[in-house]
Order: sequence, then structure tokens, then C-alpha cells
Amino acid sequence: MFENMVGLWNGANMELLRTVLEVNLICSRKWVETVRYPAANGFYYEMAMERTVAETDWKSLETLAGKAIKENQQFERWHNKYKVHIIDDKIPDGTSTTVYRCGPLIDLYYGPHIPDAGGIKAWAITKLRHPDAPHFKTFPDITPRLFLAVCSSELHIVLPRRRRKLQRVYGISFPDKKLMDEHMEFLEQAKNSDHRRIGQDTTNSSLTFLRAFIFESEYRKRGFHEALSSDMYNTKLWEISGHLTNYK
Repeated sequence: MFENMVGLWNGANMELLRTVLEVNLICSRKWVETVRYPAANGFYYEMAMERTVAETDWKSLETLAGKAIKENQQFERWHNKYKVHIIDDKIPDGTSTTVYRCGPLIDLYYGPHIPDAGGIKAWAITKLRHPDAPHFKTFPDITPRLFLAVCSSELHIVLPRRRRKLQRVYGISFPDKKLMDEHMEFLEQAKNSDHRRIGQDTTNSSLTFLRAFIFESEYRKRGFHEALSSDMYNTKLWEISGHLTNYK
């Protein structure tokens, strides 16, 4: 049953993550451009803001999320004609979008969600990705200036744009704490068996040979060297990777 609710679950939890980020870190900003995505292993939010999110922020974010869950805050779908007016330039003609409210946050999202936050029994921040990370994507930064035309009762928004890198905060949640514990244990085991890490830790125990053939001379002319995979390995390497039991 839970597998069939992944879309509902991730959508609701992305809104919860957005809520605690805005309330705890960036509530003083009049405008924050955010992008939300479901992730293969949970969910995450990207945001443009003045400060950098740090691991020291995790506890306060998780505390706020726990408060929202305890209050059983509802995920409500709203229709607002004024919001529709503002996003006319972003939504193609003939289509529509939706707005949801989670506690103090009102946000655009296609939905649907689970009914309320009370069904979330385990919620945690799992990872940060900062704008200085290699190959990090950029997103148009939106700095609006609002002009109220009182006589015509119309709201006009001028949106100058420039490219700006976004921070990303990852999170994950489960309807049961036991599922969270099992998932975290699985991730830790996977981390310990990650061949990229094992390779770095055991490099000094492996021997790699360069062979001198005619191709080698051609490689050298072009600035290349042919490297063969190791012929000898330390037994400890196979114990760590879990492959040793496959050999007799």
C-alpha cells in the first residue's frame, strides 16, 4: 500500500520541508524562489537565499517538522483568482495549477498530497548540496518589485531575472519509525560497501602494472599511459566488499 502512495507522500513531505525552511531560516525574506522535486531516495528542495544552510541547522528544521506533524497540520488545496492572475505568464493558456497550504505556508504545487502531516511518523534532513558544488545547476533568480495600482485594483509585478545558483536540502520520511531505522541502517551498510570508497581506502594494498607493448609507445607519443587493473589484491579488500564468501 505504501508503495502506491509514493507520489502523495513525497509531495506532502516536500511541502513540509519547504515550510520549515521558510519559517526557520528565511522568513525575513520577502521573496524566495524555490524549486521542489521528488528524489529517488526521499525528496529535496532548492532555494536561493542570502545565507548558507549548514548541518547545524538540521536539528532545528527537524524539530519544526516534528511540531507540524504533532499538530497534524492539514494539506489543503486552494483556488485563488488573484494567484492565477500573478502566474498567468507561467501557466499556458487552457491549463491550470493548484495551491496547497501546510500550516503557515501557501505554495504552488501540482499535488495531490496525503490528507495531513499526522501520518508522518519519522522525518529527517539527510543531505545538503551547496552552490559551490561542481556542476551545480543555475536557476533564474527572481527579485520582484511590487506596484499596487489602487485605482484599478490591479497588482503588477516586475521580475528582473539573472542566473543564480541554488542550495539544495534533502530529506526523507516514513509512516513508521521502524521503517526509517531500517532504511538508515541499509544506507550505512551501502556506504561501507561502496566500491568508490573501498578503492580509495585500499589503494596501497593493490599492485598495478604498466605493460610495454607497441601500443604503449603510441600512447606515449600522445601523452597517454596504458593502465591494467590490478593482478594482486589484499584479501581484506574482498572481505570489506563482501565478495570473499563467493570464492572457495
